[in-house]
Amino acid sequence: MEKKSLLILMLLPAFSLFSQNCMISFSGSGETNVIDSVIVYNFQQNISLTLQGNDTLHLVENLGIGQPSRHKPINIYPNPTANSSRLEMFCYRAGKAVLQVYNTSGILIYQEGLLVQQGDNTFTLEGLRQGNYLIRINSPSEEYSGQLIAAGSGSGPVKLTKNSTVSLKSLPTDDKNAGSIIQMLYHSGERILLKSFAGPHVHIKSMIPVGNELVDFEFIPCVDGDGNYYPVTTIGTQVWMAENLKTTSYQNGDPIPNITEGPEWINLTTGGYCAYGNNNSAATDYGYLYNWFVVNDNRDVCPAGWHVPQDSQWIVLTDFLGGQSVAGGKLKETGTAHWESPNTGATNLYDFSAVGGGYRWHNSDAFSSINTIGYWWSATEGGTNATSTAWIRRMHDHNIAVDRINYDKRYGFSVRCLRN
Repeated sequence: MEKKSLLILMLLPAFSLFSQNCMISFSGSGETNVIDSVIVYNFQQNISLTLQGNDTLHLVENLGIGQPSRHKPINIYPNPTANSSRLEMFCYRAGKAVLQVYNTSGILIYQEGLLVQQGDNTFTLEGLRQGNYLIRINSPSEEYSGQLIAAGSGSGPVKLTKNSTVSLKSLPTDDKNAGSIIQMLYHSGERILLKSFAGPHVHIKSMIPVGNELVDFEFIPCVDGDGNYYPVTTIGTQVWMAENLKTTSYQNGDPIPNITEGPEWINLTTGGYCAYGNNNSAATDYGYLYNWFVVNDNRDVCPAGWHVPQDSQWIVLTDFLGGQSVAGGKLKETGTAHWESPNTGATNLYDFSAVGGGYRWHNSDAFSSINTIGYWWSATEGGTNATSTAWIRRMHDHNIAVDRINYDKRYGFSVRCLRN
């Protein structure tokens, strides 16, 4: 009983360490199952990597072992091992290879040259002291790796023996779908952002990995009446557009009137839009500004399958992010390209990328607050005079809050759409 307890205690640090080494792979669904690429951001480490869609992300505590270019797993058993383990791998070409064993600090502790055959290759590895190891084999055509826990009483020397059985009958005919394993520095509890691309579609997810995982990106159509495609981001149970709306037409193709003259804008009781300062180039980064009558039009300003969120749906978003008092920091785009310095507390954890798009006044020929304030309509009337006001959300350059207030329906504000 005493020996069993000791063994469990020795294994606990190993499994704790291995929990920092997660393998994240990707799949696509919806409009396409083929992922072109995935950009990975580690917020705490301030690093990013670009992977191909069939690559696997290997989050590791230590990068001392380097990064392979073409990487496949080794089948290792028994694992954990008390004495020796069998290593199995499939090689596409015969030739010279190198086996390397690294400890948890990324230090090479054993290396040996060997010959591999085309087809299945098996080896026996023995003599490792108690600990956790990465086994890596560089063959003529591939690189292979696997993790091994040595839990016995091995004291060296380390010995590798090649087994004689080699079979060619399982030789695959197609390796087009094989990807690479790409390493990224990672510590437990850190948040990563995954931004996937498939043709014109972009889907963003944010996560804190807790183990090996297959992440599915549903490539959702998000195309407005002008044919503009929008990136989308999953936040909690909701899927949001990750840019401000910039359509000039309703979902059915009808044009939205572009109102540039102040007196006409002030007197509108139907839909109208404009660019900030009537400068259409501003719409590229900030989207257009719309009055609430556009939001309420039954021809729908959002892409098919999407809608302008109700006030209650904005509340779901801010509650998920910790409440109105802090949600703005997590939604604001970082940096000072579209916010005034210092853009207080901006982290953009889900790539919602809220920008300071400013607004157009409801009772004058004026625009205000570009890069300092952003305003977004809800589809819900409300306030002291519900017939003339509606609920909005507001974010500032100088704090991390999301304000919930009501404004006159004639104001020009930004629009974000929410998936139905």
